[in-house]
Amino acid sequence: MNDFPEKVQKVLDLWKTKKENYRDAWNNNGGWPAKNVSIEFTFEGKDYVVTPDTIGFEKYEPWDEGFMEFINTEIGKDLKDIGATDVAYFGMLD
Repeated sequence: MNDFPEKVQKVLDLWKTKKENYRDAWNNNGGWPAKNVSIEFTFEGKDYVVTPDTIGFEKYEPWDEGFMEFINTEIGKDLKDIGATDVAYFGMLD
């Protein structure tokens, strides 16, 4: 399990609720299942990984992973705003 620095944890906590602002856009875009979705980044010289459960997906099913894949770049923007570097997005269609 990741032990995120306070700045990173604040961003991730925000996304636990902020993600729902994107739900309609994802549904209207057809949605899709995915697997192995994650965001990897470096913050203050240490590497971290964010997975769907990190931002509050409790079921952690393929449709949740597809939704996270849809919002990955938005989460990444917020991470970059606090100083994250080497932000990379991963996932595979299920």
